[in-house]
Amino acid sequence: MTPASQYIVEVLLGDREAIRAAALRFPDGTIFEGTFHAECWYEAYAKGKIEEDPAQGEFIGLIDKYHVEEGFTTTFNRFVNRSEAYHISISSGQRPPEQHQADQGNTDFLDSHDIADRYRT
Repeated sequence: MTPASQYIVEVLLGDREAIRAAALRFPDGTIFEGTFHAECWYEAYAKGKIEEDPAQGEFIGLIDKYHVEEGFTTTFNRFVNRSEAYHISISSGQRPPEQHQADQGNTDFLDSHDIADRYRT
């Protein structure tokens, strides 16, 4: 999310917490953000945090190898897992629950594709 679009989201939400970005958190606390989790992996690779080019394999193998958590960051500067992110996205109005259920058949899991286009400017 660009600084301008982040500002727009924060103004629209007031003091309500919302999802800011897809994110990866490494065991040492390093966090990489992006619109999609794949962007986070590429950023981690570009910064030398992982050795493997993400384009060459599956992210699941990288998650296991580096003990990375995939989740989201919020407008309150918190890292949250996919389940908590799902509930935040509903309470902030970013993601209607019935839309997620229709797309995924799962009521407790947020994917970056669920909200990526919601607040682009």
